[in-house]
Amino acid sequence: MVKLTSARQARLYGPLSTRDMVENWNSFLYLVGTILLAAGMLLLLPSFEMRSWSLWIVLVGFAVIVVVNLHDLHAHLAGIDYDFTLLSMDTQWWMFELAVPTVHAMGSILLCIATFLLIRVNAGSYDQSENIAIWLALVASVLLVVAALLNAFRVVFLQQADRVGGHLEILRGGAKERLRSFRANSEPLLSSTNKSQADIESHQAEVQPYRGPVVPSEPLPR
Repeated sequence: MVKLTSARQARLYGPLSTRDMVENWNSFLYLVGTILLAAGMLLLLPSFEMRSWSLWIVLVGFAVIVVVNLHDLHAHLAGIDYDFTLLSMDTQWWMFELAVPTVHAMGSILLCIATFLLIRVNAGSYDQSENIAIWLALVASVLLVVAALLNAFRVVFLQQADRVGGHLEILRGGAKERLRSFRANSEPLLSSTNKSQADIESHQAEVQPYRGPVVPSEPLPR
């Protein structure tokens, strides 16, 4: 999954310092999960003869990827205050920002189950676990391919947004833009009226009329 820096910076949940720390940990865990998966797959080769340990490493790697994708899903939903009515206003948002972590999480969960079943088979359980694990792995692979394609489309749309000056979200009236307008319009009228009156009074206090004597710049003709 492509971890876009712009997508992480656009998330709106919690205080800024806490959000940055959580996003850094999220990226670090994604890197750790990727390394665990690569190491586990490498140890599955016949030359290493560490099938049992390698399957457990792969299982932990997939579990970490599941946690990362669930956090991504939470972060995107928190950005719109979990208001699912806004999803109908922005098709691109729910197709890319919401569907990608959801599909990735589903595929990773299926791979976790398939890996656990393979661990049982490796331990000596000769029931239908191996066939079920194979089918789960196939379905999970399809889900991961779909999520990868959605990620690729998201990168293309972000490049198009940069070409038009980064105002694509505002021009199309997307979900986050609608949420910002709703929050702005929800401010009480009394507070905005008092604020406007205070601005007028402060401006009047700054501009004082001239009360000194009037001295002409040129002498008056006699």
